[in-house]
Amino acid sequence: MLICHNNKIERTIFNLIYGNLIVFFSYMSIADTTAEFEKTTSNTSSISHPDIDQKNVSFDGFSSFDKNNNPELGDGKGDLILLIVDEAGKGPRKKSIMIDLNVVVKDSQQNDLTVNDILSLTESIVYSSQELSQFVKNSNNPEELIWSIYGIANHTSSKKGDLTSLRIINSGIVTTQPTLPDTSISYSDIHSVQALITDLIKNNINYGIQENRSFISFFGEESFFLKKRYGYIASGVPSFGKLNEELILGMHQKTYSKKEPSNTSTLGSIYQHIGTASLKRNADSNEYLLLLNPR
Repeated sequence: MLICHNNKIERTIFNLIYGNLIVFFSYMSIADTTAEFEKTTSNTSSISHPDIDQKNVSFDGFSSFDKNNNPELGDGKGDLILLIVDEAGKGPRKKSIMIDLNVVVKDSQQNDLTVNDILSLTESIVYSSQELSQFVKNSNNPEELIWSIYGIANHTSSKKGDLTSLRIINSGIVTTQPTLPDTSISYSDIHSVQALITDLIKNNINYGIQENRSFISFFGEESFFLKKRYGYIASGVPSFGKLNEELILGMHQKTYSKKEPSNTSTLGSIYQHIGTASLKRNADSNEYLLLLNPR
């Protein structure tokens, strides 16, 4: 199912969103939401992340430069991450976990689970790990845990290196929501979430998360999943649910189009429903599983 949502913006604004300036606006998106973070913790997320290794967790090159100082263009292979928050207690007792999701292939090797992979989901995926089960079991009130899934895609191209030849192939966010949305969130909201989740991934990489593994953070650390900051994809639109709730899995994608002969440019967005996501306890093993089912 595709749901369309378009926002026309004057041509002069378009000249400011590609090339080097796209990083500036990504960081502005982060700065706009930092005030909420500062109200609840003395530590704010660092915006500068030199030498980030995306081999650990990929954010598809969003707001990044290559060694020649050119903007990186992704390929849609940003990693899917599972985020769970335990808000029991006060202050430093609160903790969250980021899990870099993967799938096990026939040769028992772990392969990254990416945005491109989930967009072509035709069969159910079952993910399990000791870290996931242990985090849930260690909670004093597991029914109150909240969780969500994110993935960043940044697949664009521009032959001339400017907006006149811009083509958006697959740029946006894969995420969960409690209910099936009637429409996509706006282009600017998608961009803000891309910036925020990219920053969260970078912080977890700096703290030590490894490829296809997990990392536990505590309240006040830059890598902590602060619900007020990262848990909403637009005003009043949550991406999370409680442990026993099944969530809708989908992708909010950016669009860009030009109409002739007026040469009018339009930034917009579409929503693609992928399927459902849920966390279940295996009655036989007492382990927790993440289930991803196609629609």
